[in-house]
Amino acid sequence: MKILLNGQPLDVEELTPEVTLAGLMAAIRDDLKKNGLTIVELIADETHIDPDDLAKLEGKRVLDCQSVEFIAATAKQLLQAGVNDSAVIVPHVEEQALAIAGDLRIGKVKEAMDAFLELIDGLEWLSTMLANLEQGFAGAMQESGLEMRRKQLLERINQHIEGLRNSQENQDWVGLADILEYEFPDLFKESLEIFGKLKSANETGIRD
Repeated sequence: MKILLNGQPLDVEELTPEVTLAGLMAAIRDDLKKNGLTIVELIADETHIDPDDLAKLEGKRVLDCQSVEFIAATAKQLLQAGVNDSAVIVPHVEEQALAIAGDLRIGKVKEAMDAFLELIDGLEWLSTMLANLEQGFAGAMQESGLEMRRKQLLERINQHIEGLRNSQENQDWVGLADILEYEFPDLFKESLEIFGKLKSANETGIRD
C-alpha cells in the first residue's frame, strides 16, 4: 500500500495492523504543524473523508487500504482558497439567513432553529476569514487600503453574531429575525467587496 502527502510518498515508520486512519493522522500531524501545514482532506482508496470525522477515521485501519493520501495546506493557502470560494459561500450564507428570518416571521421556530447552527457556522467562517486575512494578503491589504474596512466589518459581524446568540437564548424571535433581515445583508455585501478586491489584487500580482 502507499501513503501520500500532497501527491508525494510519505515515509511512515512502525505501521502495525491495528493502526487506524485516526492514529496515522495523529502521528503525522505534529510534524506537519512544524511546517505550517494543516490537513484539510484525507483520501482512502479514492474515498474522501473529512479529517474531523473521527468516527470514520477510527473505524478504518490503514493496512486495509490500498492507498491513503493526505491533502495539507498552509494558513495562507487556506485563506486564499477561502477568498476564491467566497463568491459562492457568502451568498449561500445570506440565503440561509433570510430563509431563517422568513421562517421566524411566520412562526416556524423549529424549522428556523434546525438551520440556525449551520448558519452560525457560516457566519463564524466569515468572521475567521476576516480576522486572518493579513496572513494571506498582507501586501494586497496595504496597497488597497482595506485594513480599516476589514477591522470595522469584523467588529460589526462579531457584535451581530453575539446578538443572534442572545436573541436565541432569550427566545426573542422577532429580534433575531430583525438582525438577520436588516443588519446582515449590508455586511455580506461589504464582505464580498473586500474579498473581490483581494482576489483581483492577487491575480494582478500584488503579493504579501
